[in-house]
Amino acid sequence: MAIHALITRPDLFSTYIAISPAVWWNSFEYYAKIQTFYKANPTLKKDVFVSLADESEKEPERYTQLQEALEKSAPQGTKVHVQFFKQENHITTAVAATTAALMKIFAAPPPSAGR
Repeated sequence: MAIHALITRPDLFSTYIAISPAVWWNSFEYYAKIQTFYKANPTLKKDVFVSLADESEKEPERYTQLQEALEKSAPQGTKVHVQFFKQENHITTAVAATTAALMKIFAAPPPSAGR
């Protein structure tokens, strides 16, 4: 739902967190949809975190393509983080991925070097 919301209603949120999304649905159609969306929105400024668990074992190259579609094609103002949780499954990844997403997106800036 988070990926769908990003590409269909990008003004709803400033941050999108997709935990173990079903990107495999309909022959990985979201791969192309994300590419098209990014090209149509070159000034997009969002934070996006996507986690993937053991479902990436089904077609690992497709998940690598999705990661590239999300990260490398993103508009310059959009920060994208894709994290794999290979030790987790679709159900157990929720806790680890939620924690990782919140830490990544809402991380405090590092303390200055002279303190």
